Parts: sequence; C-alpha cells; structure tokens
Amino acid sequence: MWAAWGPVAALQTAPGKVFAALYALYSGLVVIVVAGLLLPPVFHRIVHHFAMAFEDEAAPGDPSPQEVSRAAARKGRPNAAP
Repeated sequence: MWAAWGPVAALQTAPGKVFAALYALYSGLVVIVVAGLLLPPVFHRIVHHFAMAFEDEAAPGDPSPQEVSRAAARKGRPNAAP
C-alpha cells in the first residue's frame, strides 16, 4: 500500500474492501510501532551528547546535576530544583 502502490484492480466485494482497509491500518500501525522502537534510543543518545556538552560549559562555581540531586534528596525532595 505504501509508495503509491494501490490495488491492481478495483475491489468488488465487501470482504475485500474490509480486508484492504484493515490491512492499510495494520501496515500504518506497524510502521509507527517500529519507528517508536527504533528512534527513541537514537534521540536519547543525541540528547545525552548535548547535555554533556552543556555540562562542560557550566560556570566553575555551579554545582553538578548530581550534587543538586543529592542535596534535594537530603532535604526529602527528590528531583527538586535548587
């Protein structure tokens, strides 16, 4: 169905039309699910790359994200902003 492939001939029967509709929906969902499984790790790696670059540019006196998390945990507020 993808890439401009259509039916070879017009669908004549109701079951054939139902099958074609369900198959098109199934194919679209498969593409979405596969993309959802393959792209997040790539995106995650890119985000980590940029996050590490920003961490290197932090001011000398600024606490690291790990120090901020530890301080928040000590105060009983996990994941709290400083």
